[in-house]
Amino acid sequence: MKPALISQKAMSLQNELELLEGEITEDINNMMLEISQSADDAGLFLDRSEYMIEYFKDFKKKIDAKIKTIEAAQSFIESELKKSCAALGDLEGNNFIFKLQKTKPKVVIDDETKLHDLYLRTKVVHEPDKTKIYDDLKSGIHVEGAKLEENFSLKKTLNTKKLRDV
Repeated sequence: MKPALISQKAMSLQNELELLEGEITEDINNMMLEISQSADDAGLFLDRSEYMIEYFKDFKKKIDAKIKTIEAAQSFIESELKKSCAALGDLEGNNFIFKLQKTKPKVVIDDETKLHDLYLRTKVVHEPDKTKIYDDLKSGIHVEGAKLEENFSLKKTLNTKKLRDV
């Protein structure tokens, strides 16, 4: 199979996944099945996917930072407007009028350690201790509701024998 055709399949699947925002349709499922049946197609798709995942994670960090900056600016402006309204009364412009409106008071905790137990909530989280379950199962102890299952990771390497021939 020609590398350009292989790359085209991987890129086509990647593009379809992006367009459908991750929805797995029957066509996408068939494309994934076809790619998974070829080591070259799968290798190129996996490489491209890793790159895209890192790209989008980095992009998300940049967007999150921008959102945080805008939220901080928004909070600062609102705080300054409240101070101005408190000192001067209503602020009126051509398009907007700002007034202070009394709302429900907010609770401010100065020192949580001084609060009586009556004002504290306790959260209880129950979740499986997979490390303990693994250790017990590995040592032969039966754990109701759990079992060990063979697990494999996928190792990808370049086919240097074929590459030398090119």
